[in-house]
Amino acid sequence: MNRFPDHRPADRDGWVMRARRQVQSESALQFQMGDLVIDVLAGRSRGHGEVTQAIELLAQQIGISANTLREYYQVARQWPEAKRCSDVCWTVHSILSHHPDRFKMIKAPPVDPRTGEPRWTCDAANRALGRQTRHAESSKTLGGPAAHFRPRRQRPQ
Repeated sequence: MNRFPDHRPADRDGWVMRARRQVQSESALQFQMGDLVIDVLAGRSRGHGEVTQAIELLAQQIGISANTLREYYQVARQWPEAKRCSDVCWTVHSILSHHPDRFKMIKAPPVDPRTGEPRWTCDAANRALGRQTRHAESSKTLGGPAAHFRPRRQRPQ
C-alpha cells in the first residue's frame, strides 16, 4: 500500500525521502565497517583463523558483535567500492552478494509494484534470486490491499 492514512501527500513524501536518506547513511556506515576490516587484514596471512581472530578482536574493541562485523566484511569484499550503488541499501547488496551477475543486476532495478518506480527492495532482491518473500509482489497478488488480514476461523465449540 502506498498510503499513510490521515496525512497529506506532501508530508508522506517528505517522510519517505527522509527515511531513504537515513537508510543510505546506515548503508554507507555498514560498508565503511566492512572496508575497515579489509584494511586491517591487508597484507596479513589468511590461514589458520587469522581472519576470525582479527574480526573478533576488532569487534570486541569497538563494541559490536563479531558476527555483525564479519557480515559487513564479507559483503564489502563482494562489492568493490566502484561497483556499489549508493541509492540501494546494504541489505540488498548483501542479498545479491553471491550472485555471479550482481554487478549487472544492481544497475537494473525492477519496478516497485507499490510505487511504480524502478528501485531495489529486499523483497525484489530475494525474488530476483528465486526466493520466497514475506510480501506478495503487488496488492493484486494479495487479492486486494487487505487480503492478508483475513479474520481467524472460529473453532467449533
